[in-house]
Amino acid sequence: MKEVFHPGQLRQEKSLNKVRSLGFTIVELLIVLCIIGVISGIIFSTANYVFDLQDRKKAESELAYLKAAAENYKAKYGNYPHCPMKVCDPGECFLLALMGYHNGKGALQFPPFPNLVNPTLFDYGPNNRDPAILNALATGGSQASKNLIAIVFNRDINFCDPWENPYFYEYPRMDGIGGFRLYSLGPDGKTGKDHSEDDIQ
Repeated sequence: MKEVFHPGQLRQEKSLNKVRSLGFTIVELLIVLCIIGVISGIIFSTANYVFDLQDRKKAESELAYLKAAAENYKAKYGNYPHCPMKVCDPGECFLLALMGYHNGKGALQFPPFPNLVNPTLFDYGPNNRDPAILNALATGGSQASKNLIAIVFNRDINFCDPWENPYFYEYPRMDGIGGFRLYSLGPDGKTGKDHSEDDIQ
């Protein structure tokens, strides 16, 4: 017996086929979105790893440069940078010494000794970004002295690592070992228990 389709049944079949077709399209779309999400995650995690590796290499390079400058300072002046009068904290003393403004006896030096580091390689803090201050520090004189003292008492001069945290300088070392210690706290900016694994020395 020949099967006969009524016009209503035919429309219903077409509607069901359209729904099935639409259903498959949504599933396919979800699969594509999932694949894109996975690929994006891989790309971003790889990019973060690469950027972190670059920052770590930069920090290691800067630390090696600063350590060599500290050894050069000792060879010239007989001691590592230090401030017996406690006018500067260790990081400030270290920066001022390598820039020529802290002498071998632990006092501020005017006019300055020659620089032992290139001042354009590091971030010395917000006040030091002022071109007028940088120029005054480079040329010396009474204005440089006033600017330098202002910077010291504002406590905003430091050699900063790639994560915008200051490099830490210890002399004499807290652990009693001879020489000095210079290190970065790494990406998290913290040290001590559970935080020292990413420190860079």
